[in-house]
Amino acid sequence: MGLSCLNTIETGDVLLFSGDLLSGQVLKLFTNSSWNHGGIAVWLNNNNQVMNRQSDLDSILHVFEINNGNEVNVMTGSIENDMGFFNFENVMKKYHTVGVRRLRNTFRDNFVNYVMSFYRSHMNLKFNKKIFKFVGGWTSLPFETNVVEDGVFCTEMMAMCYEYCFNDRISSILSIPPLMRQTCIPRHYTYSESPMSKYFAGPEVLFMTKPSSVISRLTFITSILLILFLVIILVIVSIVRCAKDEFM
Repeated sequence: MGLSCLNTIETGDVLLFSGDLLSGQVLKLFTNSSWNHGGIAVWLNNNNQVMNRQSDLDSILHVFEINNGNEVNVMTGSIENDMGFFNFENVMKKYHTVGVRRLRNTFRDNFVNYVMSFYRSHMNLKFNKKIFKFVGGWTSLPFETNVVEDGVFCTEMMAMCYEYCFNDRISSILSIPPLMRQTCIPRHYTYSESPMSKYFAGPEVLFMTKPSSVISRLTFITSILLILFLVIILVIVSIVRCAKDEFM
C-alpha cells in the first residue's frame, strides 16, 4: 500500500520498520527478525490532541517512538533523538519497508485516553546505547540498566507504553508468558510471534515499501566479510604465536 492508504492506520497500531543501514541489518541478523525498529501510530490534530484516526484534513499521522536519530518532536517543536511524536512521512523515509499490526478496537479508547499521560510522565526517557541492551535483545536475557539514566530500546518503550495504557503486563498483552519489557524486540510484535494476542489482530500488513538499496546490501555483506576476515587473521596469528612459543 502507498501513502493514499495512510488513513487506514489508527492510533495505537504497532508500526514496524525495516531499513538498509548497517546497524539495522546487524540487528535484524542477530535477532532473527525482518524488522529493526518499532513505534506506535498516533494521529494528532492541530492542537496536538490524540485522535482515534484521521478525522479531518488537519489530522497528521505520527510515530510515537524512541530513536537514535534527529527528528522534530511535534510536542516540543525541537529536533530530538529521544522519545517523542515524529511525523510519519519523515520517519518512513529512513526505511524501505513499513508494516502495521492492528490494535483491536476494544482497546483503542484506552490507548487514546492514556498515551499522552504516559508521554508526560516519561518525557525524559532516552534511547539506550549500552552494549548490554543489545546483548539482551540478542540473547533474550534481561540485562537491565537504569531506565532513568541509561534509557530504553524502541520496543521496550512500546512495551512500557502499552503496559501503562492497558494496565497489563507485556507478556499478557502479547500472550508470550516469559516475555519481559526489557527483552522485547521487534519480532515479538509480529503475528508469527504472538498469534494469540487478544490485544492485536494479525497478521501485520505492509503499507509502504520501496526497493532496498543495492549499495546498502553490498555494504552490509562487505562488512560481514571484513569482520570474518579479521577474525580469521586473529586466529591464525594466535596459532602461529602458540606454535612459536612451543618450539622455543
